[in-house]
Amino acid sequence: MITYADIERGEAEAGRAAFDALPTPVRQALGATSARVGGAAVQATRHDPGGPRNVATGLGADGPVDADVIAAVLGFFRDAGVTRATLKIADPARPVDGDRIRRAYGLTLGPSTVRMVRPVEPVPTAGTTLRIAEASVDQYPDVVALAVRTDFVSAESADVMASFLRRDNFHAFAAWDGPDMVALSVLRFFGDYADLVGSATLLPYRRRGAQTAFVAARAACAREHGARTLLVETAQPPNTSHNNMLRAGFRDLYVRHQWIWHADPPDHDAEQTSSG
Repeated sequence: MITYADIERGEAEAGRAAFDALPTPVRQALGATSARVGGAAVQATRHDPGGPRNVATGLGADGPVDADVIAAVLGFFRDAGVTRATLKIADPARPVDGDRIRRAYGLTLGPSTVRMVRPVEPVPTAGTTLRIAEASVDQYPDVVALAVRTDFVSAESADVMASFLRRDNFHAFAAWDGPDMVALSVLRFFGDYADLVGSATLLPYRRRGAQTAFVAARAACAREHGARTLLVETAQPPNTSHNNMLRAGFRDLYVRHQWIWHADPPDHDAEQTSSG
């Protein structure tokens, strides 16, 4: 049986393991630190205090999310010296008094996402004139460079992505137009799951079937490696990515909320006054 807790726990553990395995120079440059706090995996980058790696995942997977858990997680971020962090909470784990907790700690709501699942079996794909294949290790530098060009990752996160791709549970795929790499996608394994982490395509090559082909290629890779379930995360519908995944046989499993913490909370009254 597929449960949100199993997915959230597995993703949190895999994410922290990859973060903790960053090469020492990268960790030192980021000021990276991590811990298990209140049942969640939390990580922080002191030298990138407002960056995307300041995050708590797995909240609610091993116990209720309450004010004490949130206080402990925020205490970690404060001690780590970061100024902004994201707390990811699956909807089934969201506390009934969540609004009160958010107000008490000055947390704001970020965009919610949807976790989708499908069995690991062949995925129908439309034709494409691009060549789709798994990238070899010696092609990883080109994959990372393309990820930066397409804003899949920031330039500051290039070394982090390069480190992740060297882990056994990460696989990178690419699309080529002749000799030119024009699109990329990433697959990550944890437990019985294969997670379609994301994809990006250079603007002139969009709408040429790369994304659909990437789903099929990663599904085939997942089968070969013994995964049982494919995962993907999209923005809440309606949007094109969600529609594409429905057509590929995925179904919605649960919504994931993002609670955003700022060391200096925004002045909501001022925001409301200026927006009028």
